[in-house]
Amino acid sequence: MAIKIVIVDDEALVRLGMKSIIEWEEHGYAIVGEAGNGIQGLEVIFDLNPDIVLVDIMMPQMDGIQMIAEATKRGFKGKYVILSCVSEFEYLQKAIRMGVSRYILKSAVKPQEILETVNQISDELKKNQVFGENFGMEYASLNDNFAMNEFLNLVFKGVIHNQQEINDKMRVFGFSPERSTCLQIYIVRDNDLQKDFLYKIAAIGKSLLEEEGVGGCFVNFEDYLVLLFQYNHQQACDDISFRFCTSIKQYFSTRMVFAGKTMVKNDYCLYETYIRVRQELRRKYFGEAVLIQENKGVIPPTEYSSYDKLKTAFEIIKGMMVQSNAISEQKAKEIYAGSVEHLQMLYELDFADVCQQSGHSAGTFLKSFDSFDQMYDALLQVTENCYQLAAQKGYTQYDDELTDTIIKYIHHFHKSKITAGDVANHVHFSTDYVCKYFKKKTHTSLIDYILKLKIHQSKQDLLSGKAVSQVAEDYSFSSVSHYLKTFKRYEGVTPGAFVKESIQIRNN
Repeated sequence: MAIKIVIVDDEALVRLGMKSIIEWEEHGYAIVGEAGNGIQGLEVIFDLNPDIVLVDIMMPQMDGIQMIAEATKRGFKGKYVILSCVSEFEYLQKAIRMGVSRYILKSAVKPQEILETVNQISDELKKNQVFGENFGMEYASLNDNFAMNEFLNLVFKGVIHNQQEINDKMRVFGFSPERSTCLQIYIVRDNDLQKDFLYKIAAIGKSLLEEEGVGGCFVNFEDYLVLLFQYNHQQACDDISFRFCTSIKQYFSTRMVFAGKTMVKNDYCLYETYIRVRQELRRKYFGEAVLIQENKGVIPPTEYSSYDKLKTAFEIIKGMMVQSNAISEQKAKEIYAGSVEHLQMLYELDFADVCQQSGHSAGTFLKSFDSFDQMYDALLQVTENCYQLAAQKGYTQYDDELTDTIIKYIHHFHKSKITAGDVANHVHFSTDYVCKYFKKKTHTSLIDYILKLKIHQSKQDLLSGKAVSQVAEDYSFSSVSHYLKTFKRYEGVTPGAFVKESIQIRNN
């Protein structure tokens, strides 16, 4: 009997493509139905009871995650494959918790990859039919590392940081609180090797760990190889490292450098351990000089997207200083001061407004505290002030990597004549999708954001004495008239009136 498949996607062309690019029947599958949104998807699922559902995330009326949650609540036992235009962290996190079997990016997917994915799920379904549901769950947790690898990458990136959630998920993946866990990171010595080569190495590591028990080997977002596994005694841990490095040298004639650290029982401090191991690895690979540069960039760019995310990064740095001595108190202060100065530059804020007193700079202000705790309290207050002042100037806090990439591109090219299509091409998604996604995340249309930024930045040029015609040309407006109309729309006054009012305020 053929495996039944349903496709749920709001784009008719996607549904048509999914049905036509693969000879489903030849491979033992039957596309039995389709739907254009989550509500229709529920009706089709419970009417046709498919084995596998290919479902988009971003859909009108009811999105894919809501549909999966409702179908699961109502007792549907089939498998899900998420189809999406972007690896949205917040959705992926929810999908993992709900047991989604696979996650496929539309922008990179090939027919053969879709078929291979469905074949893997089909194999799981057949095992469940022969051996029962419990075997299928065990098989998925021990041998199918997809969900675990994706989850761990999100943890290492700092997207998932709730410790209870991490502990619960590790138990789902088969990790026992009664055994020690080792995290190791590897770099291949040959810098010319492509990323697909690393996946071949990861496959060897995965096979090695399957012989030993619970664990996974995968390529993470920084092109490192990560091994995470549990063991009963130290000799077993050392043996795994030795066998892995020896196998890679034997099969591929290349050498690997690695660093590792053990987390004791009941301890899954994955993010903190990853940071420490990565620093140790980079120190081995590049030499001691890299540590200073590493600490300068210890806060990822996306952590500046909101106060809550940056505060979490601050707490992690404090933990690295207090608990592990990975960085010194002086270095922590430098990182904190640099972060506040970065916010000032990013949002064009004055020191007096940020720190609510006169002085030289926010960095000097923070470094003046003798007590680290007092400095830390001041840091949080100053940082919160930055985001409040930025909000007053019209900046929106965002919380994901795609929005961060879009905004960086716009700020970098804001003087050029950029369109929504240019932005979409930069992030490799459709213009319609990018516009909808950006509006959802920032509550501002993409074109409005571009124009508002142009007008905001152009005000300084007007105050410096530049002619309106020159400013309009510098910021790539189609005409002086277009610039005048756009300026008045967002500022409520003409450029001339703005300059006049600003001079009067300055003189008073």
